[in-house]
Amino acid sequence: MPSIHNSEDWRKLGHYLKFNDQKIFYVDLGPVDAPPILFLHGFPTSSFDFYQIVPELATTFRTVLVDFLGFGFSDKPAKHRYSIFEHADTVETLATVCDFDKCFLLTHDMGNSVGLELLRRRKLQVQRYLMLNGGMLLKYYQPVLSQRLLQVPFLGEIFSRLISCKLFAQQFSSIFAPDKIPAPAELNELWQIMNYNNGKRNYAKLIRYIKERKLHEAEWLDALRTSRVPFKMVWGQQDPVAVPIIGRALREYRPDATLVEIFESGHYPQLEVPEIVLREIRNFFVDSVEEIKANADPIMSS
Repeated sequence: MPSIHNSEDWRKLGHYLKFNDQKIFYVDLGPVDAPPILFLHGFPTSSFDFYQIVPELATTFRTVLVDFLGFGFSDKPAKHRYSIFEHADTVETLATVCDFDKCFLLTHDMGNSVGLELLRRRKLQVQRYLMLNGGMLLKYYQPVLSQRLLQVPFLGEIFSRLISCKLFAQQFSSIFAPDKIPAPAELNELWQIMNYNNGKRNYAKLIRYIKERKLHEAEWLDALRTSRVPFKMVWGQQDPVAVPIIGRALREYRPDATLVEIFESGHYPQLEVPEIVLREIRNFFVDSVEEIKANADPIMSS
């Protein structure tokens, strides 16, 4: 596959689907007949978060990634009520467009809430689920200053318009392990995607997913608890936002889950230690491929 050096390389790999009269950007790489891995990104970034791990995985798997509405290279309507439930609808539409009804699932940050909503619905057959850092238990969630400001009524709308590349880089870097902060060029690439089509104006609207987490946390955690889908967490231990206790506490809902604690990483393991994340993905997904191919009844949540 082509080399991925920057966000423009990533954009050129993508396609668009129509969802409720909006254009949704997605990337579909790897053999179409291989088991698909569905990647769901977090706030405030995009599918580009996974650019370092996708090329190798695409030699074995079909890798499908989406920019949720309002993010990345997807449309960013200014007058819109963004929602986790709409993001889940988008994923189900994407699965239909890409012609698969079962997949491995890999989610991060806000994408974790979308993933749990998909588990709750049980329409898409999730065969294995790998979760990266995310504030799934709000009693432990520690937002950075910019996230707190964005959630303040009226002030958040003003602040979102004032965000600059410099401020983004400062705040974003604070959630990485100190020795894993992205280089200025990579931070600029992430910023350019965030602000594509003036995306920054919407960030006070996009972060409203936190309110949905508060309202629906119990039912999403119950979906995790009652699921039979094999579940693994890979958690950066230097994360100041989705602090390490969240990963440990989630095991109370799934005592059978595997928890891999990465002490070298903060909130974005896929960007900070991609080689470790890649190893854990392969260990979790590759070993099950032959089993799933041989099994006429795919593993499903129940």
